[in-house]
Amino acid sequence: MTPVNISDIEKYLSVGLSATIQAQNESVERPRYRTYLRGWQRGQYIMLDRPLINQRYVDMLRAEHCAVRFLSEGLACGFEGELLDLGPRSMVSHVYIAWPPDLSVIRVRKHERVRTSINCQIVVGDAEDRVPAEVRDVSEGGCLLLLPGRLPADSRVRIWCTFPDGTVMDGVVGLIRRIRPSDEGVFHGCRFDSPETDLHNDLQLFVADTLERSRTVNTPAPRILVIDPNPAVADAIRTQVETKGYQVVSSRNLVEAFYRLKVAYPSALLINQEQEMMPGVDICRAVRGTHGYQTLPVIIYGKDEGLREASKAAGATCYVSTANLIRQVAQLLHETARPAS
Repeated sequence: MTPVNISDIEKYLSVGLSATIQAQNESVERPRYRTYLRGWQRGQYIMLDRPLINQRYVDMLRAEHCAVRFLSEGLACGFEGELLDLGPRSMVSHVYIAWPPDLSVIRVRKHERVRTSINCQIVVGDAEDRVPAEVRDVSEGGCLLLLPGRLPADSRVRIWCTFPDGTVMDGVVGLIRRIRPSDEGVFHGCRFDSPETDLHNDLQLFVADTLERSRTVNTPAPRILVIDPNPAVADAIRTQVETKGYQVVSSRNLVEAFYRLKVAYPSALLINQEQEMMPGVDICRAVRGTHGYQTLPVIIYGKDEGLREASKAAGATCYVSTANLIRQVAQLLHETARPAS
């Protein structure tokens, strides 16, 4: 992902943009909710619609840590921040997220496809019964369906499935354009027939995420994620630990860090205590509170020797002084890092 400076953030924002918001500080994984961008005050907040489910507002808490993602002119954009306020009334329809120090973006190529394997159900034409099938690849414009038998060319189908990131296709209409028999069954190239804007956006985000994940994890070496606003420090760590057989993935900001955490499957996490948005111990606490990262080795480093107990209380594996970081980190990783998933 490419970081965007604070002075450039506004050019990616526009009122009415479709977005998703997801809480990041719970011990169980939280769903993504659909919302829309309604305005902003530069340097202070970004205002979004408060998500609605079944005509009821989703419960959200002040100071809750959350991730926001949206599409802007072919770019998948994201940031993480704190929920500042729900407005002046308890039933207000907007939420205010702290103005991000930067955004991170991925360029989305039109109709780029990614391989996948997702069970689905389809209905052919005017039939009522759903037939089991499998989605084998997908783009924002269509997908490849695997079926045991052959459908007639130009058949119209409806598709139901849920993608790994929570994107839902609920009876999406498609047109069979290509048919190819194989040893597994019959592959049917399916073009989506004008999916809703929200689904179109979600598919773009799913494709961008999957491509980023494949680029990040395509290596046999165990990965270390370093969260440090100073690239020189991250480069110094990389120089030391890559000679020991580790790959280093670095992030300079929170939104990129949480994104990399999910796509890189790191064997260990290194966090500089000095961060712009929140201290390293608070980042560690947020990571420990996120589903799936309770046992990930986390090393916090900094200049304050008095942070050892605070780091331990936040769930860190250990605290290391910056003065001894480069010398100690390889040995610490050797003792604590688990094999990459």
